[in-house]
Amino acid sequence: MNPEPLNPRAQALLDAARDGLGPDAAAIARMRARVLTTAGGAGIVAATKASAGLASKLAIVGVLAGVGGAGLWWVMRDPPVSVSAPVSAPVSAPVSAAAAAAAAAAPAPAPA
Repeated sequence: MNPEPLNPRAQALLDAARDGLGPDAAAIARMRARVLTTAGGAGIVAATKASAGLASKLAIVGVLAGVGGAGLWWVMRDPPVSVSAPVSAPVSAPVSAAAAAAAAAAPAPAPA
């Protein structure tokens, strides 16, 4: 979608105003000199490289610490509990003393 072209008088007015909006070449040179003086020029590049190297070293140390902590947890954790059923011999029901005496006093069955 293209806007309608401006009439020649409006376009000339915009072009004349545009020339005065930006800074002149001398102002740009002064600003560039101030930025380089304040920032230290090449010192910024060296500081950026040094901080990137430090950040990568810290990241490696962090990963190694995490792996070491996980390994320590694995070694120190509780041993697994066995879930197999215990094996036992069949146990007869306990016999009371009264039941044992009654069985002994009963007459023996007659042979057939």
